[in-house]
Amino acid sequence: MAGVQISLILIFLFFFILTRIVWVRVIKEEMLRVEIHLPLLAICLYQENKNNEKEKKETDKLSARAYIRIIAGTLSRTKNCELEIKQIALPCKIDSFDTMTLVKPFGYQGLIYSIIAYLKTKAKKLILCDNAIISSPDITKAQYYVTVKLRLFQLIHAALTFRRGLYEEKRARRIKYVGE
Repeated sequence: MAGVQISLILIFLFFFILTRIVWVRVIKEEMLRVEIHLPLLAICLYQENKNNEKEKKETDKLSARAYIRIIAGTLSRTKNCELEIKQIALPCKIDSFDTMTLVKPFGYQGLIYSIIAYLKTKAKKLILCDNAIISSPDITKAQYYVTVKLRLFQLIHAALTFRRGLYEEKRARRIKYVGE
């Protein structure tokens, strides 16, 4: 009888944790950091900066279009998430003054705002903090700070969908690369 009660408590605890809201923070400044805040603990993942990074194979490199397709497929499966954009800092390199110096920041911001409009259609709630999108000549790489709130089972489903999309894109690229 005690075994049945313990197993029922464990099953209840498993489903309770699985349906709780978790926060996923993706922060990219000098290095990429992903923080997953669960109900009882937090998991922080860091990307190491390797100076002697090995060259990737040509078949392992994906285009920006492939990454957009993978992320859009993942977002379509997480409809009830809340998204908070705290900062998106884009590099605005100014070497000499010409007509592109005036046009380039507006092009970047137009692209970012169109992505935000797309995210607004996919998310249940979108929060854009004040002065979240900036163009700065002081930075060399894009920086961002984004928080996503969703249920744990949705996070697991989104991670599996993202992984599957990466696998399929790399497989299709390998087949195309071998076929040529």
